[in-house]
Amino acid sequence: MEEGADRTNQGGGQEQQGAALERSSLLDLVRDGIRRQNESRVARIVLVGELASSNDVPAFVNASGDVKAKVDGKLTGIAFVVNKAAFVVLIEGVWGHLVEYMRGLMAANTSGKFLGLTRVLTSVEDVERMFPIWDLRLKRVPKAEQADFSSDNLEQTAFETVKLLLQLGQALSSLNKAKCAEFLDSQKREVTGSVPTSELLTFYAHHPRLFSMEEYLHIFYYKPVQIELDSDRVYPMEGALEF
Repeated sequence: MEEGADRTNQGGGQEQQGAALERSSLLDLVRDGIRRQNESRVARIVLVGELASSNDVPAFVNASGDVKAKVDGKLTGIAFVVNKAAFVVLIEGVWGHLVEYMRGLMAANTSGKFLGLTRVLTSVEDVERMFPIWDLRLKRVPKAEQADFSSDNLEQTAFETVKLLLQLGQALSSLNKAKCAEFLDSQKREVTGSVPTSELLTFYAHHPRLFSMEEYLHIFYYKPVQIELDSDRVYPMEGALEF
């Protein structure tokens, strides 16, 4: 009976050890929570601009792919090169990884000189990831009927541009990688309607109210604005209380 009891105790001890090994520490739980949050809650930047010339399409495509491959993190989104003249890039990921992508693209352009004017159309943080994949496509789009875009409704025009891209991401969200490729090759409304005209992208690229990539990184990354609230200060110092 004692031998059987000892074996039972040994078995129970082994089970407890196994359960202890499976139990995660608080730090592990925090790390796992951050990882899962980074999968769904991301930053998103939309870049727009011109190519230096129609011959620079391969240089832009290669540079974008090389830079993305060097980023140690998950980047998703879509890039369209329109009529070999202009481009739009919507890219999602952790904020630091988006900075890496922009810095890498700027560094590649230093030697290649394939970019013309480039602007940051929108930038947001802590939003839901919309694109399940990353893809880059060359598109031909008919010339825009409207060529004289107005600066008065820049915000609304930019909103509509980004909204159509996000609707494309939503349409892709339930598809696997192969199905996403088929969808982007199709003439579905979500695809054809999401590609801005080269004239609109050129309008954005030349608009002085939009930050260039260099200006954006200088203000928000290299030398971010430090806001000091009055509530953080105590002046003049209060004297000691006397009773």
